[in-house]
Amino acid sequence: MIRKGKYAIHNGSEYSFSLLEDKSIRLISNKYADLSQGFKHLDENIYIKNVSVEEVDLFKINSKAIYKGEVFPASEERRTGKVLLDTTTLNLLKRWGLNEQINICTPNLWNGMK
Repeated sequence: MIRKGKYAIHNGSEYSFSLLEDKSIRLISNKYADLSQGFKHLDENIYIKNVSVEEVDLFKINSKAIYKGEVFPASEERRTGKVLLDTTTLNLLKRWGLNEQINICTPNLWNGMK
């Protein structure tokens, strides 16, 4: 699983989160067991808990992958689990005719990786 986005650590566990208008943090869990940690059932498989910023450690994950010696931002295609590489920069370089000048290969990476 490739993780990407904003996360918070609360009481030793890691959660995705959203920032609320009052500057508090809404922790988001998919674990039924978190009900015992003060989370409330929101929807089918979603549990939430609002906490103050002081109660959590916040961090962001931007996953990257190396393909043919180049570093790309990476994400995961949810249905298939394939790795997706963001080739926006390479496509711009190719459009500007610069890819040969800086020796970058531009294969069709949007179809996912094996």
